[in-house]
Amino acid sequence: MKITKGATPAIFPELRGSLAGLRWPCFAEIKYDGEACLIGYHTTAPTKIFTSNKYGTMRTDWSKLDRIQDILEDAGITEAVFLAELYYNSGKKGALYELLKNKDSDDLNLTIYDVGHLRWVDREMRGESTQLISRKEELGELFQDNPEFLPKVHLAKDKAQAEAYFKQATDDGYEGIVVKPLDGLLVRGPCNWVKMKFKDRTVYRVSKISAVSQRIEIDVPTGQQASMDGLSIPVVVGCGVKVTNKYKKDIQVGDMVEIEHQGVLDSGSLRHPVFIQKVRKE
Repeated sequence: MKITKGATPAIFPELRGSLAGLRWPCFAEIKYDGEACLIGYHTTAPTKIFTSNKYGTMRTDWSKLDRIQDILEDAGITEAVFLAELYYNSGKKGALYELLKNKDSDDLNLTIYDVGHLRWVDREMRGESTQLISRKEELGELFQDNPEFLPKVHLAKDKAQAEAYFKQATDDGYEGIVVKPLDGLLVRGPCNWVKMKFKDRTVYRVSKISAVSQRIEIDVPTGQQASMDGLSIPVVVGCGVKVTNKYKKDIQVGDMVEIEHQGVLDSGSLRHPVFIQKVRKE
């Protein structure tokens, strides 16, 4: 696999976090713990097929891309843009860490969950003007002999069925699901897709407070011990967290704060930490 950096960053729909206001029924898809990317394909380009993520990193010369290119050529498609997810192993919760360690591995997995556009010799489909159910049907036809490239999708008739599928997915070890109205168009920026996932909430000690920015630093215990002057002391990792001035003015070094996050990174820091509240002393 060949990886290059510096390409134009890909733009993805911005998912929201509430089921309120959705039009049912909806598709409910497994949310893999990986990295969102675009797949670009053009028969006349120097590099016919590639993936690109939001950081401007591109992947080419990859066996899975070669297989997708063969599928598109056999279908008579001349141009394509797909929305996809890269992940490692099963893509269950925590798999992102393995992906980050194996970014150049040919063993990465990929699932295609939407169509930006497809162009055949004689017709065209565009995501911003075609309902999701039609885009899904097209993906199903293209990859009917290669279903490993498509995500697990359920039809939820109402909120209760979506919540039940979320519980099933998380019980199976996935980080959550994404719920999408059948008639939705593909848009850049905020959209009506809803990401349902569990987040951890933990209390940490404040170790630093920035005097100039809306930021504090917390101590995240690693579970390890270090020896200093004959004493055994716990090892902690500093982790920065954004806190608006409205709340920061009431926080002091030594205070305990509740932080929502999506797990602990190999470095010991937190993944996507979000300040929730200062923990009041009883």
